[in-house]
Amino acid sequence: MTSIGSVCCSLSAYLLPPDDAPQPTLAAYPYWRYLFAVQVIPLTACLILLLTVVTTDSPKFYLMKGDGEKARGVVGKIYRGEDREMIVEYV
Repeated sequence: MTSIGSVCCSLSAYLLPPDDAPQPTLAAYPYWRYLFAVQVIPLTACLILLLTVVTTDSPKFYLMKGDGEKARGVVGKIYRGEDREMIVEYV
């Protein structure tokens, strides 16, 4: 994953003007806004998903509070599949 990020950063550097460019050339390059937006859009989507989808506390929190039934319910929401019942019974 790190190598993909490095390649993307290197390729995005071609969108920026050279360091010794005159001021009118710098004003004509709006690409820095696109580079900024590429970072902001996924982060905003992650924040929205975090605030809307992840609405329950962790099973560990409920077990520490002594509420095993809620912990089993959260584990049941997290794990969906053949091993779900086995994991819920383990909790």
